Amino acid sequence: MFSMESLAVAFAAFEVAWLLSIPLWQTRLPAGRILAGLGVGWIVAVALIAWRGYFRLTREIFPPLELCIGLIGFVAVFLVVASIPAVSTVSRALGARTFVAIQIFRGLVGAAFLSMASRSWIAPTFGYGVGVVETLVGVTAIALIFAMSRLDSDRRRRWVLGWSIASTLLLLVGPTLWTLSVPSEWQHFGEGALLSRLSDFPFALVPAFIWPAALLGNAALILRDERF
Repeated sequence: MFSMESLAVAFAAFEVAWLLSIPLWQTRLPAGRILAGLGVGWIVAVALIAWRGYFRLTREIFPPLELCIGLIGFVAVFLVVASIPAVSTVSRALGARTFVAIQIFRGLVGAAFLSMASRSWIAPTFGYGVGVVETLVGVTAIALIFAMSRLDSDRRRRWVLGWSIASTLLLLVGPTLWTLSVPSEWQHFGEGALLSRLSDFPFALVPAFIWPAALLGNAALILRDERF
């Protein structure tokens, strides 16, 4: 049986993939469908790996395999967008609100981690730290979407840019706390045993898909031109 926390994380991952892939597919352009296919293939591959329990077999690997897959996925998609002009043009068609909207679901991840930490299902330092940060990002993303319709072009661009930079910096909290918790020469918190749940489905989707997708969204907002 899935817990409420696991359902929240699974729903967040699905919604992030949906918000990014469906509009791209509906462009009916080859470049848009390339990006949509990359997104769907990415989440399906990670979900299957986690579902089959392969991440559990790599718990002793440092850095954690889930973080490595997430980083590789981010770099691969970023390079595709940066190197193919048609793909870059289509990605801009999504609009700033879409890239902000996917960050809302980080709030669900944060709530799930806070709940898990309160029940001692996950390392408390990691759970509470990531929970507070991700919930804060999700709540501010909702506020920003409402504010965007009430701001003029220049102020909207500044607000979105500032929020995107702050959101990116806060995104580093999770991987940093994780790295400092698992057994390694950098271990500081000694809570590695309580992070094993992150190797299971659907929680592995957070570092391997949700965080990289959120980082891609922030990169798109930071690097896009004046067309907000």
